[in-house]
Amino acid sequence: MEPIGKSKIGRLSAKGFIYPQLRLPQQYANIIGEIADVFEIEHQGKQAFPIVTERAMLKEDTVLKPSEEVLKPVEKTAAESCLSALESEISDLKSALF
Repeated sequence: MEPIGKSKIGRLSAKGFIYPQLRLPQQYANIIGEIADVFEIEHQGKQAFPIVTERAMLKEDTVLKPSEEVLKPVEKTAAESCLSALESEISDLKSALF
């Protein structure tokens, strides 16, 4: 996980509700309009919000041709592994509570 910048959490009001709003750096404009899963975790004792989009990240050694129709399957990333482990722990906590 690498930091990509800092952003002040803003305020957005819509239909009588107030929402926190976070801006990403301009180089991520290509994900505007995509659906993202947002998770709440603890990172080094602080509240953290990983954001996961459906878009697969390309490896530096991957070269795609515009006419290429078949792509290699996306490997399970470290973030997916971490989220999977968190989901398992949350499930265990829920079963212990109920």
